[in-house]
Formats: sequence, structure tokens, C-alpha cells
Amino acid sequence: MSLAELDRLLGSFAQRGVDLGLDRSLTVLERLGNPQNQVPIVHIAGTNGKGSTCAFVDSALRANGYRVGRYTSPHLISWCERLQLNGQPVSSDRLLQAVQTVLTAADGIDLTPFELLTAAVWLVLADSNLDLAVIEVGLGGRLDATNVVAQPLVTAITSIGHDHQAVLGSTLGAIAAEKAGILKANCPVVLGVLPPEAETVIRAQADRRQAPITAIEPAAVIESGLWQSQGLTYRSGLIGDVQRINSAIAIAILRQLQQQGWILQDEAIAQGLANTSWPGRLQWLDYQGRRLLIDGAHNLEAAIALRQAVDQLFPDQSVTWLLGMLRAKDAQAVLSTLIRSGDRCIAIPVPEHDCWAPQELQTWAEGLGAITATAADWAEGLAIAQSYPQAIVFCGSLYLLGDFLQNLQATGY
Repeated sequence: MSLAELDRLLGSFAQRGVDLGLDRSLTVLERLGNPQNQVPIVHIAGTNGKGSTCAFVDSALRANGYRVGRYTSPHLISWCERLQLNGQPVSSDRLLQAVQTVLTAADGIDLTPFELLTAAVWLVLADSNLDLAVIEVGLGGRLDATNVVAQPLVTAITSIGHDHQAVLGSTLGAIAAEKAGILKANCPVVLGVLPPEAETVIRAQADRRQAPITAIEPAAVIESGLWQSQGLTYRSGLIGDVQRINSAIAIAILRQLQQQGWILQDEAIAQGLANTSWPGRLQWLDYQGRRLLIDGAHNLEAAIALRQAVDQLFPDQSVTWLLGMLRAKDAQAVLSTLIRSGDRCIAIPVPEHDCWAPQELQTWAEGLGAITATAADWAEGLAIAQSYPQAIVFCGSLYLLGDFLQNLQATGY
């Protein structure tokens, strides 16, 4: 099996849509010898920020000399990106071999794509001589395929917002209840800055499970680029005001590990936070002589964070938005958050995905006072954007950014 064949396989599995549940995963993992119980984990859920928080924790632990696995989703270019082993993507041979092993063990069990991949990840993690692994929840928490470890070292919920409402529920309280499903008895939980409705639900779940809570505040700004949280002064490798929250969550997780006996030096933690990278999230790239700011920004909360970053980076300036969004996302809310009167907006499709038509995005952007255009793809859109003097922000979907980055990689740009 090649990675292209794996892509086709997971694509065919995906036709069944979202089908949350733990029974299938637990049955297959039992057949495989329960590899999920062979590596200690930190388990992180949240609407937004969980990937960045995973990246911070991973980098800080490695800076302290630990061997760390990290599992996140989605990927931008290759399935191998999702599983990092001590800072490097898993090799395609190892991933494919693990998938084949899972398929054999799953005879008679109709796994979802995420369940198949996650079971393969557990196999690789168990066979990689790691000290611990940082695991990001795929969707929700309670019934997510990552939620199969009886006793994580620490759990965390980074944020609660409106996303995947058809699956997780229509209210913040319902969504919070699903994400709180990762809490375990007597296992410490770190909470980000949450809406009161969501925090009430999560605290009640924590109380029932006697899970000690650490609720963080955003890191304080000491001076430009220098932050302080929980006795640690540091610089963040990730830009944007929202990272004051995500990095503070990461520090709180690391403080919990220290209390459990893990040896972590503050100097090394600070170095790890400064060295953190997380592609596709408020990332600068150079393209044909112009600098681009790229960001997934696929839901309202992510759009708020992006808009805050743009206001800091380009105060009192209009910008050019190159934007495409999946139809499952609330595009009107995202556009209303991002676009200011006088901005430019070039609407494009998300290749090979069910997305909002560029003309629909254009109509909404025009209603917000933007000067608009549509393009057949991101290449044409970037060509239009580069004719304008304003800063270019390319956003709206990680799948869209992945297609762009894959093309850059393939062309050696």
C-alpha cells in the first residue's frame, strides 16, 4: 500500500460520514494487545487551540530531553504529518504497515477512517521507545477514537465554541459536555478561558470525577513579544494574541507533570515554547515576492483570533482576503468577523471538497463593504491579490491551505 492508496482507502471510508463511538476502537485495540495503554499520554480537547497547545507541550517536553509522540489532525499535505515522533513525521512505511495490521485485526468490524488511523497511531506509539505522547482529540471528546486511555497524565480543554453542532449539540453547554467526556477520575484537568455556560458544565463533570481543576488566565504581556505565565517568562514561537491562552494552558499542563515527578527545567520549557511551530496557523510565507499570512480560520472563534492578529499586525489598514470555506462552516459569521469596509476579498473554492461557491462568498463580502472578486482556484486568486498593495491574508480552510502548501512542496517553491 502506498500513501496514495491509503488516501483512496480513507476517502472511501469517509463516505459513511461522522460515526462517533468507542466500541469499535476498543474491540480492535483489544485484539491488538491494547497498545494505547503502553505510553503515558496528555489528552487535549477543545474547539480551537488544541493543536497549538499540543505543539507547545510537545516542543517544551523535547527541549527537556524527553522522547515525545504527538498526534494531531487534520494534516496539511501528508497523513504522516499527523503523527510526530520526537519532532519528525512518522515514515510512510511505518504508518502504512501499522494500518495494514489494524485492517487485519479489524476483520468484520467497520472502522471509520479516523478510527483506523488512530488505532494505527497507537501501534506506532507503543513501538517507538517514547517517554510520553501528546494526543489531540479529533472531534468532541466523549466518543472520539482517541478517548480510549483509562488514565491520562493530564487532560485539557482549550476552548469551547460553536463548531460541529450537528454532531456535538447546538448549545455551548451541550458541546462542553461532549468535550468533558475526556475527563477521568482523579486526573488533573487544565481549562482555558471558557464561556460561563461551558465552564459550568465542565466543572460539574470534574467534580463528579474528582478531577482537580487548573483554570488559567492568558499570559501577561511584559513587553513586545515577551510574555509571563505561572512564574515563567518566555517568548512564543507562535504569533497572535490567542497564543497567550494556548501557551498558558501548555505551561499549566507542564506544571502538572512536574507535580507528578517529571523533571522539567523552566529554562528548557521557555526554549521549547520559543521554538514551537504549527504550520497553517497564523504562519508567514513568502510567495512570488510577496509575504502572505496564512491561517485555517474555519469557524467563528478562529476568525475572531485571526482578526485580532490582523488588527495588531496591520493597525488601521485595509487588507486583502483570499478566502474559501467548506459548506459545513458558518461562512457568513466568519466573513462578518474578518472583513471591514474597504477591505478586498477574493473568493475561491476549496478543491475536492463541498464548499461555498465563490459567488456566494462574494455576495456576503460585498454586503460588508468589501471590494470583491472571484477566482477559479487559489493560484488565480493569488495572482489577483498580488496586484493590490495591501497585506494578503489567505484563510478559511485547512484543506485549502493544504492544497496550496502541497503544490509549493511539489514544485519546490
